[in-house]
Amino acid sequence: MKIIAILPLLLGLSACTVFLGDPDERVAKFKDFELCTELADKTFKYHPEWAWAITDEIKKRELDSSAECQTVYSNRIDRLTRKLKTKPLNFEEALASTSKGAI
Repeated sequence: MKIIAILPLLLGLSACTVFLGDPDERVAKFKDFELCTELADKTFKYHPEWAWAITDEIKKRELDSSAECQTVYSNRIDRLTRKLKTKPLNFEEALASTSKGAI
């Protein structure tokens, strides 16, 4: 009976476990396209600690000048902002606004 009561909690947590832990340690394990996608997600949802860590990792991997990363970011941010009819931040703006030096 206790297992049945705990099961919904475990299933509910499974979707968010990707983002548990220190952002700097976690983003180092992300694939390149995941970094670009997550930059859009975390910029849109305003998770500054994650956005900073992702931005730093993008710059370490020199993806900040990658056309592929910019395309992945743009596609994701466009999907996120489409229903809101707002002007999304472009890739360069997102990198600049989420860097630790911008604060």
